[in-house]
Amino acid sequence: MDPVQFHVVTAIIFVLASVIRSVYAMGLSFPLTQRLATHLDHPHMVVRQHLPPLGTQHLTDQHQFVKTYSEHKPQLDNISVNVSHHSAVYTVSVGVGTPPQMQSLLVDTGSSDVVVFSSTSEQCRESSWGCGGGYNPIASSTYEKLDMPFVVGFGNQSDTARGAFVRDDVLLGEFLIRKQQVAMVEDSLLDFDIEGVLGLGYKSMQQTEEKYGTIASQIYSNDLPRRPLYSLYLDSRHRREPLRQTSEKSLKSAFGNILERRSTQSDPQALPKASLDLGFIDTLKHVGDQMSFIPCTSEHGFSVRLTDITFPSSTGLTASKSVSVLDKQAHGELDVLLDSGTIGILIIDNIADAIARRISPLTIYDDSLPGYRMPCSAIPTSGDSYFEFTFSADFASRTKTVKVAFSELYRELSTASNTPGDKICLLDIVRESTYGIGNILGTAFLSSVYAVFDVEEHRVGIAQATYYM
Repeated sequence: MDPVQFHVVTAIIFVLASVIRSVYAMGLSFPLTQRLATHLDHPHMVVRQHLPPLGTQHLTDQHQFVKTYSEHKPQLDNISVNVSHHSAVYTVSVGVGTPPQMQSLLVDTGSSDVVVFSSTSEQCRESSWGCGGGYNPIASSTYEKLDMPFVVGFGNQSDTARGAFVRDDVLLGEFLIRKQQVAMVEDSLLDFDIEGVLGLGYKSMQQTEEKYGTIASQIYSNDLPRRPLYSLYLDSRHRREPLRQTSEKSLKSAFGNILERRSTQSDPQALPKASLDLGFIDTLKHVGDQMSFIPCTSEHGFSVRLTDITFPSSTGLTASKSVSVLDKQAHGELDVLLDSGTIGILIIDNIADAIARRISPLTIYDDSLPGYRMPCSAIPTSGDSYFEFTFSADFASRTKTVKVAFSELYRELSTASNTPGDKICLLDIVRESTYGIGNILGTAFLSSVYAVFDVEEHRVGIAQATYYM
């Protein structure tokens, strides 16, 4: 598979990740494409926009949750849902229906809907990737049919995925959310490996005429934890699974992001594992005692103000100093969307070029991908091989800075011929003008931090991830 096909397919994946989202919200994935949706005579948009016993800080007191299928409601403890990852994609196991049909869904802070494939869809029956069995509504005793069809366009709009909204019970970790509205894809045949999407964005992002409760809002209502807050610890994109040697042919199906079926992970290290934490902040997963909160700059997603990107620089006996890659005179500070449904970093062209050049002067921007290629051996591994991202922490001119190692920004490719020689790496950095939908920090950034998404206070907490230290 050639590089162009490879990236086209990635665009398809993340179109599904936000299934019918609003363009103005700029909650788009990477690479990003336009989405269209109709519900007969009017649009129905599924939109993208994301205290402790020992080491955790409870943000609720005496609040309760629904435990799996029991009506018993114990005191809220530390409720964490395991997050799996392969290559650069992060998923959680979610049960849909009664009994629960388990689906591996993309964790997506940039969308607001649950998306699954029907077990009878072309994707499940004919795709070489399949869909993990899909969702069979007939096999669920709690399934409700809704008269709300949708159609989503992606890529150049010549390909579409069609389906209908349904209502069914959804099991996330130990939480049972009853009568959750779900987007069920019925008609599509896409070449990618993903079973659906778990949207964790704002309810206000929905463009349906009738608003309905998102997973995030449902979890924190009706005797569930009342604080609409969740935390993401994604862990290093490379630590648990070594980078696969993947031919460009196999990369066709997912932009190098989703390359093969999920494999089991075993890690002898005692560091925390990737997780989605509901209703609390786990202090074992971030560095420092205090969580710095950053106000969101948009009503439709987790966008925050990025004030600088710097890297350490020293020559000879000169002490190390920070050098900025932002052209503040030309662009000033940037609003960036924190989106776990996006793989890379999408940023203004000259900043993307500066980041790539800092990593290696051998980087070449390939418009056919699009993206930066470079010899893997050219990637620095010294102690100062990192960038520092600085954010406006509040409106009193305070800032928060976190580090992102070069190793979190690339993935290894191998040549199609598998001939001996230096391997080629792909930087997960893309020029913003390629898609024209704004600046986005995806898992290439989020994997280095512990992020707290506080929907109620409309803010995001950011701290350095524990593993980084």
